[in-house]
Amino acid sequence: MIRSTKHIVVHASLMLLVQAALQAKEVSYPTLDLMDQYFDRSSSENGSIDEFFTSEAAIRSIVYDEEGRSIINTFSAAAFESELFQLRADFEFFQEPVVLLSQGYGSLETFFCSVHTRLISKTNGDTLHLKSVQSFQVVNDNGWKIHHLVIQNENPWSPVSEKLWPKELTDVIGISTPKMKQARQESSQEYDPNKVYNVNELDEAPVYPGQPALFETLLETFDVVLSPNETHTPFTIEIHEDGLAELKYVNDLSGPQIEKAKNFVNSMLIWYPAIRDKASVRCKLIMYIR
Repeated sequence: MIRSTKHIVVHASLMLLVQAALQAKEVSYPTLDLMDQYFDRSSSENGSIDEFFTSEAAIRSIVYDEEGRSIINTFSAAAFESELFQLRADFEFFQEPVVLLSQGYGSLETFFCSVHTRLISKTNGDTLHLKSVQSFQVVNDNGWKIHHLVIQNENPWSPVSEKLWPKELTDVIGISTPKMKQARQESSQEYDPNKVYNVNELDEAPVYPGQPALFETLLETFDVVLSPNETHTPFTIEIHEDGLAELKYVNDLSGPQIEKAKNFVNSMLIWYPAIRDKASVRCKLIMYIR
């Protein structure tokens, strides 16, 4: 299993050391325990995962065809568990996180992780290795549970980044880059991975996780608005490819405003990142603080 604190990834090779340190300090991370239990149970032959989800939970799966077009399906927790049981009829199914990032505020937390999945045929023993990126929103409602889960298989035109799929951890897995994807990359690159895009240059703007009211409450808490007016001062934040937010331009803000803007950004969950040319890209958002 992989353990992580806020924005700090702990690799599997250090797991025993980390566990010993946590036990010595009697530190508890219930949301990480939830992630461990979910991945462990989902990889068990007869394991039920329904108890890890809220009653209103929604699970979305996003897969891509050979042209990079997305195919999206949405499930309830019960329907998603039924899909897993059908899959296990033909395959042994194992999934484990490779790199996991987390950010939370109060009774809400989000996780963004790369995942290695193995499907072992029960007929001939052949093994299929898959990459995916999975986003979790967990809530504390008499115990931590998963409220939203998005499972996104690797897009053939936009491979999982090295930050989420580091060579020192994944070389042993041996998942190669498809030739089709290599050919597309060599022929042209329609977006600049080093550029920070404006919203009007995107195919899809970044999306804050959860219901719209969640982001509206965050804005109200820190007196931030999205449209200019006479009482609020502009500043910018950057949403990175992995959905993490970073405070950027603050030159027009006073000292107290900068501190409030820092707290505002640090309170954000992990965003669903911006999309351009079927790839996750960096983008900047302009907001206004009082």
